[in-house]
Amino acid sequence: SIHLIDVRSADEYRQGHIPGSINIPLDQILDITRVVSDKSARLFIHCLSGARSHRACAWLTRLGYSDVTNIGGIAQW
Repeated sequence: SIHLIDVRSADEYRQGHIPGSINIPLDQILDITRVVSDKSARLFIHCLSGARSHRACAWLTRLGYSDVTNIGGIAQW
């Protein structure tokens, strides 16, 4: 399965987001286990510029997720 995770704040997400993405703000990234329990699922992580998504990918890897890709910032999308 593939999951597109937006790690921007809830307010930023409401202002516009990639259709089909799931909003899990960076400061709540540990809650991802409630949304995506399969640690082998393909995760594509993004934010506004790429900095938060980079940090989120590091956390997700530490949590045991094995297929995590930082796709950068939504501004590029």
